[in-house]
Amino acid sequence: MISGFRDLYKNSTIAILGSGPSIGLYSEKEDIAISVNGASLLTGKKYNFFLAGDVRAPERKWWLASKGLENVVRVVSSYIAPFDPILYPDEDVRNSILKKYNSFVELNPYINFVPEHIPERPNAFFRFGGFGKEYVERISRKQDLLYWGGTISSIALQFSIILGGEDIHLYGCGLDNHTGKNYHYPVHDNERGGIENEQVEIMQATIDKIRGMKISISIHGESRIK
Repeated sequence: MISGFRDLYKNSTIAILGSGPSIGLYSEKEDIAISVNGASLLTGKKYNFFLAGDVRAPERKWWLASKGLENVVRVVSSYIAPFDPILYPDEDVRNSILKKYNSFVELNPYINFVPEHIPERPNAFFRFGGFGKEYVERISRKQDLLYWGGTISSIALQFSIILGGEDIHLYGCGLDNHTGKNYHYPVHDNERGGIENEQVEIMQATIDKIRGMKISISIHGESRIK
């Protein structure tokens, strides 16, 4: 479904907003902004897209933070789309999708679930293409699947180049969250995450791959990526 976004913002400057403290450096200078996960709790600043992919996302307090915000497009992974009342506002439709999801995951990996119903426009879901550093080489402006391995910000980077971005700026992407506490907002114990070294390596490989496509990427604030 992400093919429908291809070159929608060709030659644009795009901000990617992560959940780390350096998100405070974001000042809305870019043409558009993509908010991932808890970055959507940032108040007083606008963003154009909300992006999430983790199977635990529907349990987080930021899951529906974009609800009611004007002109925010939600793009979530296909396997959490059944839990999204913004993509599927009709409760009967959503319950039907959830029923199929529950049956599917009894025999299959949840990451392979794809709803048959089209989400309410302009919102969409993306399909998962694979996990690991070996998938970095598949990244291009023409890709139809998004590849995991880095953080959700690596997914946002891929989405940015599909949108047609030429100059990408990362905020709140320190990737130094070993304790699971380094967010720009308070988190409960059961919502703490963490960054593994492998994720940092894949995120850096993703950045290097995209820069090799003559696309500019800037990291704002202290970060383990460069």
